[in-house]
Amino acid sequence: MKKISFTLSDSVEISLYRAADGTWCCPVCGSVELQDQPYYAEGGASFEMCSVCGFEFGFDDEPLASGTHISGIQNNWIHWRQKLLKGARFNDTKYNMLVEQLKNIEVSAE
Repeated sequence: MKKISFTLSDSVEISLYRAADGTWCCPVCGSVELQDQPYYAEGGASFEMCSVCGFEFGFDDEPLASGTHISGIQNNWIHWRQKLLKGARFNDTKYNMLVEQLKNIEVSAE
């Protein structure tokens, strides 16, 4: 994975990960499937939805669009990730898959 870090127009620093085949890792669950970069340096979102975790970039983290939004793009990613991990705790296969995927974005499940 190639780590790409940049600062958005609102001075928020984020890191995204890209696979050798050009697909992007979901910054929420680590799934390597996104065709578009979730966020661009100027701050725009792709509005692509991850088929694994269901997060839609530019919607689920946008205060004017989503009722589940909390302050900060990365805080939304963390919040959504915690919900995924909590929901997967009773399914060893799903939980282990998620733990492995999170390694793609350098995140530990603990």
